[in-house]
Amino acid sequence: MPYAQLPLVDFRPFNEDVGVVVGDEPTPDQLKVAQQIDAACRDDGFLLLANFVLDAALQQRAFAASEELFAQTPEQKAGLAKHVAATNIGFAPFKTEVTGGGSRAPDLKEAFNVRSRHIFDNCFDNCPPSYEPMTDALWDAAHRAAVRYVLACELAAGVERGFFLRCFERFDLSTMRFLHYPPCEVPGPAAGPTGSLRVAEHTDFGMFTFLLLGDGARGLQVKPVEGGVVAADDDGWLDVTVPEGAAALPGGCAIVNTGAQLAQWTNDVWRATAHRVVVPDADAAAQDRFSIAMFWDPDAASKIEVHPRFVPDGEKPKYPPTTGLDYLMGMLEATQLSREPSL
Repeated sequence: MPYAQLPLVDFRPFNEDVGVVVGDEPTPDQLKVAQQIDAACRDDGFLLLANFVLDAALQQRAFAASEELFAQTPEQKAGLAKHVAATNIGFAPFKTEVTGGGSRAPDLKEAFNVRSRHIFDNCFDNCPPSYEPMTDALWDAAHRAAVRYVLACELAAGVERGFFLRCFERFDLSTMRFLHYPPCEVPGPAAGPTGSLRVAEHTDFGMFTFLLLGDGARGLQVKPVEGGVVAADDDGWLDVTVPEGAAALPGGCAIVNTGAQLAQWTNDVWRATAHRVVVPDADAAAQDRFSIAMFWDPDAASKIEVHPRFVPDGEKPKYPPTTGLDYLMGMLEATQLSREPSL
């Protein structure tokens, strides 16, 4: 399988309170970062964001708490708040979700969803003591990083200030999802590549996703697509590789991918990124796999419409205006999902 070497983008120019972060003209370094983001989003929509204030120590703390949560016995997990689509909060047991809907096999994962504590009542009943304070710290750091990434996207897309950010005032559709893939069987040769899926192919719904991978987490594959349409065939999939030493950067790093909402906002000039999780070999199948996916979706009441700069003269936008909530509900219905796809 060919490899996708993710472009590494150093986000430090947006961590400083200068330039567009404080409402001034962008600095030369911010313009450079914006150009890199634009290039990545026009290509396949995946990049590695380094030094973006989710430092390595906080990430280690997050994965330690996540591993402790998922290491609980079935009896202990039975006491966790159960995930329901209406709230998108709580614990989703193993094999209870089907990414892509239809007749696909259940995802080989379990998950715990957390949303903004400033709006929602996350339930941490029966969670380890370290879990709730960790999620508070991680949400606050990720929220800060997300706001600054939205500002960088405005600069990268060449739109006016506030065009994206006005849709992120409450963060009432954004979700932080902790994921555990237990060891699984390795399919036989007759199953083929699509028979060794932990999560089937999909594109995320929102503007973008921050993805943190635990140590040794393998199996993520990407496939450039246009307009959020993803095929189930095995042509064009690339194994994701992360540059050596990136995970140990002092400012932390995360994989970032664009969602179908951002593709629609830009009239498909920027790509929605199809991805899946496979079982690459027996060694990977024998290992627990951990990841943390942070889905940044526009607010429920925000108005979403294609920016005119992405519509060629004499043509109409590919997509009609909508709201954050209507868009999300339409995507859920179209893909037969009851919740956000996962990594």
